[in-house]
Amino acid sequence: MMRRRPVPNPLRRGRGNPFQPDPLDRLEGACKEAGIDLPRETLGQGLAYLVRMLEENKKLNLSGIRDLDRALILHLLDSLWIAGAVREAPARILDIGSGNGFPGAIAACIWPQAECLLVERTQKKARAIQSCLGDTHLSNARVLAEDAAALPAHHKDLRESCDLVLTRATGPIAAMNRLAAPLLRPGGSIFHWKSETVDAKERREGLISAKKLGLHPRDDLIYPLGERKRRLLRFQK
Repeated sequence: MMRRRPVPNPLRRGRGNPFQPDPLDRLEGACKEAGIDLPRETLGQGLAYLVRMLEENKKLNLSGIRDLDRALILHLLDSLWIAGAVREAPARILDIGSGNGFPGAIAACIWPQAECLLVERTQKKARAIQSCLGDTHLSNARVLAEDAAALPAHHKDLRESCDLVLTRATGPIAAMNRLAAPLLRPGGSIFHWKSETVDAKERREGLISAKKLGLHPRDDLIYPLGERKRRLLRFQK
């Protein structure tokens, strides 16, 4: 089993720390309230990645959320919900259109034994994400700086090899299904992060695409996130 290098809490409570209560304590409390059972070490590494991403965000627009307290919920906790939706530990995870590294980097924290591939075609963003992964010791994750549509042709080893494909704040369900289908192994799943209310046309087109691609809809997971609710849609190959 891969051993994690210890990652210090960059916001440990102490003199001069403007964040109260300790963000890691707050995150741990939010996870317990949500029924997300993960080790404090895992949460600490996820928090370290978030803090590093927010630092990088000052130089390059990776996220419109710049406040730690909001990002803690809207990026980190939102990504952590995948832990309760997956029953078996995956071996290979692919995050399409990673943008700022969420949820792919957090999947790497949750499943340190898995290979996590974060796909981001914008070169500047890809380099920034890779820097953040390195600085937070997420050695089981790396960035592929290219278009997800080109993956089956450019990386033949990825064909039908992924246990999980993740897509958060990227594109319509049907379009993401088409990108994911050739990459998923039989039995693998694609997860779409969506708002609680999914546009009826988008869902209908997503179901049509899934049927054509040999993907089968599974139960949605609806969960609270701050003052809103979110939905994880899943299709299984």
